[in-house]
Amino acid sequence: MEFKKAITCVRYLTDFGLIAQYASHTKSTINYMLNYLQRFHETKEVFMRFRAQKATRAKAEVEEQELKKQGEARQHGSDDLSMA
Repeated sequence: MEFKKAITCVRYLTDFGLIAQYASHTKSTINYMLNYLQRFHETKEVFMRFRAQKATRAKAEVEEQELKKQGEARQHGSDDLSMA
């Protein structure tokens, strides 16, 4: 079961990365990326036991929240969905 969870997590991260490389994005591709990123975060727990220290995990969670805030600000700050 752990192996399946790990593969699923990696698949979501890979799918996100592949779509992120598109030269431009539509609402659909952005929604795909948001979905893949959300699913990655929902499944990444399978790898947490390999983290070195709790302090490292806490720092990663703070950074994750900061990135989430930045993403939300960008999402609400621009109606132009074309990206070069």
